[in-house]
Amino acid sequence: MRKALLLLWTVLAIAPAAAGDGMPELPPFVPDAAGSRAAIPQVYKWDLTALYPSEQALKDSMQALRARIPSLDPCRGTLGEPSKLERCLTLYAELHDSVNHATLYANLALATEQSNDHLRTLQQQTLDLLDALDSRAGMLRAELLELDAASLERAYASRPGLASFRPYIDNLRRRRGRLLSPEGERLLALAGDNLWAEIDLNEIPSYHEKTFGALLSDIPWPQIHDEQGRTVQLTLANYSRYRASTDRAVRREAVTAFLGTLRTFQHALAGTLAGQYAFNVFLARARGYDTALEAYLDKDGLEPQVYENLVATVGAHLAPLHRYVRLRKKMLGLDEVHLYDLYVPLLEGTETRVPFPRAREQVLEALAPLGEQYLAMLREGSDPRNGWIDLYPSRDKQSGAFSASAYGTHPYVLLNYQDSVDDMFTLAHEFGHALHSHLAMTHQPYSTFRYVPFLAEIASTCNEALLGDYLIAHAPSRREKAALLVERLEGIRTTIYRQTLFAEFE
Repeated sequence: MRKALLLLWTVLAIAPAAAGDGMPELPPFVPDAAGSRAAIPQVYKWDLTALYPSEQALKDSMQALRARIPSLDPCRGTLGEPSKLERCLTLYAELHDSVNHATLYANLALATEQSNDHLRTLQQQTLDLLDALDSRAGMLRAELLELDAASLERAYASRPGLASFRPYIDNLRRRRGRLLSPEGERLLALAGDNLWAEIDLNEIPSYHEKTFGALLSDIPWPQIHDEQGRTVQLTLANYSRYRASTDRAVRREAVTAFLGTLRTFQHALAGTLAGQYAFNVFLARARGYDTALEAYLDKDGLEPQVYENLVATVGAHLAPLHRYVRLRKKMLGLDEVHLYDLYVPLLEGTETRVPFPRAREQVLEALAPLGEQYLAMLREGSDPRNGWIDLYPSRDKQSGAFSASAYGTHPYVLLNYQDSVDDMFTLAHEFGHALHSHLAMTHQPYSTFRYVPFLAEIASTCNEALLGDYLIAHAPSRREKAALLVERLEGIRTTIYRQTLFAEFE
């Protein structure tokens, strides 16, 4: 009976999704992280025309924006007049929004072809445009900080349109003691200061971060052997798949080859990391902060004690983690646990292949408690034909997953989907981010739609929790339920313990 239930569960997982939401059958495709992007059917690639109809349209827009940025200059010395304050902030928001569309287009294009020098140049051109705008807007920040509170209150009272800019102004004025002289601000802008950036810092990489990304794209990853003894190409995208193999020899070889390859580039990697640390410390000290941690938390109005409390609290509660690792050691029958033993399923025979159509159906069913409006957006965004997602891995594509958006257009989601249960959870997670952004854009003006990193993971982990609850409740056997509970334990290990470990290291 147990075998019959397991067979039923496997058949359900492999079967195409029912067309419950009207999505027609998609072309078959077997993910290959070492394959070329050209081999992936076009329907599984995101459509950037929602941002610009073509790369030439982007370039034309950038040229027009360069010409418009100096239109901020007449704002100098006028912000004490409420009508001009509103007009200048509105103009700045419009310019910033347009530049953000440009940077997003270039970032997304490069994410799928990381070794493309043309796209890397295009990305740098958009970032230069953002730098030009930020440098020009420095005088807006300076004058806003010079206004007294009474003048601002009178401006809010006389110009209702300024209300949407109040959170932005308040956050600037909260840090007024960190502003330097005009010459100091000019020099920091030339150095690449990002502490005043009004954009996700992931979208404006420093030169050290760009060097790191270029290095990763150039590293020649080795070949390893799969469970059938066949030679396969290791990539950043398929590393997690082989790291979790039930064949210990396969996962040992994958992890050893991966870390060994990184070791051969240790000096270059250490140099870029040290350069980024020095850059962060330089910017922090230039503005009078004691530490880079204090500076970057203050950007979002947080105190270092929040971080310190997280590290201390997690560090004081390591016993459950150690107990879980001992359980893993016992169930796998190991003498000792290595890094390559932390990701393998604990229950033999519970590995389930979940093709994307089936995963999408499961996620839609699991997130039903969020309501029909949410589900309608999720159906639209997760249907590959609508161009929100870039679904499958290829050898030159950025590994991992992320969501990114520009105001007024739908969000974009990058995945490296390889038919695993973990990939299904990643789908739910990233659409938590995407729809969080989509709803924020729908209901808030440009000046307030962004959410700080401190809040960013709430919607995404909520989606994962709902999916986990749904799968556990509908598991066809105790064995499958146990496997899903282990998946939840892994989520706790990686989300709470491992992420805190990363934070403490940094």
